[in-house]
Amino acid sequence: MKITSSLVRHDVVKQCIVFGKWSNGLKENELWDEERSIVRVKTLLEVMRAQGQLNNPTFFRKIIALISIFHFHFSILIKLFSLRNVNYLCVHNPEFLIIASIYKIFNKTDVIYLPHELEPHKTGLSTIGRFLIGLLERIFIKVASSVVLVCDPIKEWYEDKYHLKRTYVVKNIPNVNLKSGDVVKSRILREDFGIPDNHIVFIYQGGIEKSRGCDQILDVFKEVKHDRHIVMMGYGSLESEVISLSKKYSNIHFRKAVPMHQITYYTSSADIGLHFLFEKPTLSYQLSLPNKFSEYMISGIPIVVSSYYTYMTSLINDFGLGWSLPPFKSDLKNFIETISDLNIKNLQNNVNSYSNNINWELEETGLLTAFQQP
Repeated sequence: MKITSSLVRHDVVKQCIVFGKWSNGLKENELWDEERSIVRVKTLLEVMRAQGQLNNPTFFRKIIALISIFHFHFSILIKLFSLRNVNYLCVHNPEFLIIASIYKIFNKTDVIYLPHELEPHKTGLSTIGRFLIGLLERIFIKVASSVVLVCDPIKEWYEDKYHLKRTYVVKNIPNVNLKSGDVVKSRILREDFGIPDNHIVFIYQGGIEKSRGCDQILDVFKEVKHDRHIVMMGYGSLESEVISLSKKYSNIHFRKAVPMHQITYYTSSADIGLHFLFEKPTLSYQLSLPNKFSEYMISGIPIVVSSYYTYMTSLINDFGLGWSLPPFKSDLKNFIETISDLNIKNLQNNVNSYSNNINWELEETGLLTAFQQP
């Protein structure tokens, strides 16, 4: 949404069509505004799931899923050829580089590749999957006129791996046009959960999943002093567990995910942001700069991460934005129990200063440059 809005607003494009996958409850064709629309492709798998079929992982479901993948990509290619005067074709996944390559054979268009992360090393890929994704990128990435990456270390990786020249960084930051100095620290979480002023509030926001270390974070807060609170704000498979624990432990709380424009209002009422993994993640995660990092900064709160997040750790250490700890429960528990209000306040100026350089308008510069002719 941010990218398409920026391209239209700066007259890079007059019309923007987004292709996506249909799922139950969504429209196949939807108009966002006069310049932007989305076309969703119905696949056999999603149609059958909408009818209550194929909810269990069976061999037949895998066959249907494979057919649906080919159908999805072929349908998009057909829809692309039905369009006229496509100046830019933006792709976010390596497999769509194949479609872009085919389309470019017959049409004069600039392909812009905008992977969401370090694609060959993203979480959830098998060894074969990593090999295939890497192979696709290596073969087809040169079809792209520009490659737009989400942070500097991932940009460096792509440049070194594929010998690219036109690469740019556009960070995934919230389009709220606020600096931490503009954010009035709220009390919403303290008021909602009855947390006293002299207690310290940690917040985790995002996917509440075991793969994100949330189960172990909860284990830690079961054992710490009850004047140290954790608010899990988001959604995921561990929601019900958080709700259950909140009834048993007075320092564990659950808040459903809030709209983007309300994030700083809620997050600013916490004292410290939390983003912690206890098991070594993929290289993509290690080099990542997730949007919650920027959200914590804009909300005016420091962050604590595990040292597995190497890029965030370097930013924290270079600018004094929080703490990077060894990736163990004992280290996190000791930190939570010993951190003081004074420790937090000592970092406030650093956080405010850093957040002054976080806004979508600054990121637009790299985005717009990537769309300029070589």
